[in-house]
Amino acid sequence: MASVPQTWKALQALQWTIYHEVQVGGGSPFAPFTAADQAKWGNNPNGTVATAIYFGEPPKKLNPGYIYQCFIIPDTESVTWRAAGGKVFDELQCYLFVAGLYTTDFLTVVQTIIAIRDAMHPVLMTHAQQQNAPTVVAAKPGAPSGDRIHGFHHRQFNGADYYCWGVTRWVRQEWSIPNGITA
Repeated sequence: MASVPQTWKALQALQWTIYHEVQVGGGSPFAPFTAADQAKWGNNPNGTVATAIYFGEPPKKLNPGYIYQCFIIPDTESVTWRAAGGKVFDELQCYLFVAGLYTTDFLTVVQTIIAIRDAMHPVLMTHAQQQNAPTVVAAKPGAPSGDRIHGFHHRQFNGADYYCWGVTRWVRQEWSIPNGITA
């Protein structure tokens, strides 16, 4: 059992799973990264991520060159422990936010966001444990928190309209305190 949490590795494993397994029309539905964004966001220990799948909250101005984008947003957490053996239960909810820029063809954007949703749910449900993240022992759908919207909705970024979809994924890591928990 690991002696520290591996949250970043768990988030990277989720990014890789989305990139590698969420397929629409035979490939990743998210826009290809520019070379600069590829260098910043696409370095993943599981393999190169070549499309717009980011970590963290969307910026106030999304890149209009990327019609479809995905954001993996670490959200609420709960950490508990058990004294016997120093086992730690580290639970994190990640909000997955997908945005499609309204272009001249509104219907295509709506259809693509729906197709992304339909492709992502089976992938998320398939993995009861997040592969390539050794501390993750369970993963499942999570409950929305705060102002996070599950499902379809509209949102504006810097005056541009986006059709969006969101869902929360709950992930549980287990790790231990090396010398146990003391009183």
